[in-house]
Amino acid sequence: MSWVIPASLIPNNAFNTFFRIAVLQSDGNDLSVEFLLNGTALGNFAVPGNTFNQDLLFTASAAQINAGGTLEMIINGQAGWDADFDDIGFAYETPTAAPEPVSLALFGAGLIGMRRLRRRAIPA
Repeated sequence: MSWVIPASLIPNNAFNTFFRIAVLQSDGNDLSVEFLLNGTALGNFAVPGNTFNQDLLFTASAAQINAGGTLEMIINGQAGWDADFDDIGFAYETPTAAPEPVSLALFGAGLIGMRRLRRRAIPA
């Protein structure tokens, strides 16, 4: 099975980039699953017989994925039904923006002001 991956699929600043495929179930036969991107091996997995709800994950760099090309999945096993796969895709994280110094200063000033108001409260 193969898919065409477009160039620049994920942001260049992505990190913890990985590809995931879920094995929902497999029969009693062992099988292997290999992933290639443009002919280069990305991941190779042995799936034992009678596997249920197992994730196959491999990491890849953003630059490697963003080159685009053909992603191939090669399944080797016994003849007949071997496995049921689901949820195929890439996942990644991107850096979150840090709050501006001015926003942090205003937040801090607000906390100090609330503390002063609390001290000045008239006892009941």
